[in-house]
Amino acid sequence: LYFSFFILIPLMILSFLIGRGLWKGWQLARATAIIFSILAIIPDALALIDWIVNFYYARYGHYSEARLITMILVFFVQLIINLVIAGYLMFSKKVKASFM
Repeated sequence: LYFSFFILIPLMILSFLIGRGLWKGWQLARATAIIFSILAIIPDALALIDWIVNFYYARYGHYSEARLITMILVFFVQLIINLVIAGYLMFSKKVKASFM
């Protein structure tokens, strides 16, 4: 309960402000969204590696192969989404022009 109040609620408010700033074309919101997307890539990549290793050693683990494949796909999709968001916000000429 305390975790959700002191961590998740401020993150929700920050996400709302970043989204509003992106909508209005604020450069600071773009930079913050890029940083958050890059920071989200790190745990996604580590989790993906962890689940791939668990899949390799599935015969010794506690998870079924179906669950392992599902989790690998989930983290792979999350990683791709964050890479696309960060790349689009950093390298798109249209985005750069709209935030000038």
